[in-house]
Amino acid sequence: RLRNEISELFRLAGIDHSSLLTVGECVSELKLARERVSLHLVDHNTLSPEFCGFEDFLHIFEFIQRVVEIIDHRKDEGRYPHVTGSMRTISYDPTI
Repeated sequence: RLRNEISELFRLAGIDHSSLLTVGECVSELKLARERVSLHLVDHNTLSPEFCGFEDFLHIFEFIQRVVEIIDHRKDEGRYPHVTGSMRTISYDPTI
C-alpha cells in the first residue's frame, strides 16, 4: 500500500500506480527481458539484495553494467564506477 503523499504524487504526475512492479515482480521481468534491461537506481546507490538472484542469469559484469543511472542522498558506496557525470547524482552531506 502506498503512502498518501506518494499516491498524490503519482496522481499529479499522471502515473497509474497499478502499473508499478514490486521487487519480486521486477526480478521476474528482468529474467524474461534480460537483454533489454537498464537499471536506474533511485533513493539507493546499490542494488537491493533481492536482485542477487538475477545475477545467476547473466555474468556478474554484464549485470552490473545494466545500472545506467543513480540518484541518491546517502553516502556513495562506490559501486558501479562506470556510472559517472550527470548520470551519478549522489548528494550525500555528512553534516545533516
